Amino acid sequence: MCIFSLYPCGWNGANAAATNRGVGQSQIVAKCCAMAAGQPKESPPDMWTAWGETIEKLVKEKLLHFAGPEAVDIYFDQVIQSLRKEYTISIYPSMVLDIPPWVDFEVRKFIEKKRQQLADDHKQLIASVIEEQPLPQSLREFASYYANTLPQRVFERVRAARLENVPVKDLHEWLTNYTRKVLETEFTSDAGELRDEELVRLYRAGYVSCRTILLERCAAKLHQLVPRIIRGRSIPICPLSEDPAEFAKDVAQEVSLKLLTELDTFDFRSSFDTWLGTICENEAYTKRRKVLGRSSKGERQYVSIEGLQCNQRSL
Repeated sequence: MCIFSLYPCGWNGANAAATNRGVGQSQIVAKCCAMAAGQPKESPPDMWTAWGETIEKLVKEKLLHFAGPEAVDIYFDQVIQSLRKEYTISIYPSMVLDIPPWVDFEVRKFIEKKRQQLADDHKQLIASVIEEQPLPQSLREFASYYANTLPQRVFERVRAARLENVPVKDLHEWLTNYTRKVLETEFTSDAGELRDEELVRLYRAGYVSCRTILLERCAAKLHQLVPRIIRGRSIPICPLSEDPAEFAKDVAQEVSLKLLTELDTFDFRSSFDTWLGTICENEAYTKRRKVLGRSSKGERQYVSIEGLQCNQRSL
């Protein structure tokens, strides 16, 4: 429970602090009596009396956002009860703006704690499913690596799932099926090949051959990706003075060279394809600037000899 006190250190602390300043206990008592005799100040309203409805509305919104409609039905009362128990304070007008971020933080904390608890309670079940499920064919070459890393990664995916919405009677079956699905889809593509992100992880773990496989994949992708990027903007990236096919070829070559040194910058916050597309776009704009410079007047306009002669006749 959060308790706010006029003297955080209590009476003894206040008395000791006053004594250190040369003020006697009798003077403190006299001062307190004088304060009591005066006109009492109006106390700020209780938080739940003044803002209870607003807080309840915010809790519903945050539960819906973080965990879905099922969580509102299942956990709303629990969250409100927990907040009322932990926070029984008076609220000043200046504190009103702090209520939405406070509710956001508390609901998020509640949901994360619930997911963690459910995952931990069923860790043995998840581990048994992992042991029973054979590794996909493309992972078996790296069995020693996945023996150490796969359980933790599956646990992380399970904790991120909305376990809190699964009925208790169905949780065992749901976790079994979900764990199998993660094992079948998290590491390999629909074609059964290692995902690009997995090749990055394996390369960083010391499997150098995975870097070669990934670069070969990227080279094949760039032939289609780069032309689509340079033509797919409202203002084409390729300057009018350049041949689009040659421009795309040069950009793809530069990206291929950059990948040799920048694989370690991939941070897994987006898909590998998104990250690769960003590099292609940045490199295309870099080449555009090299061709056109940084003139504030925009791209140069080129006029043919025939067009110039026509303009001169019209004058």
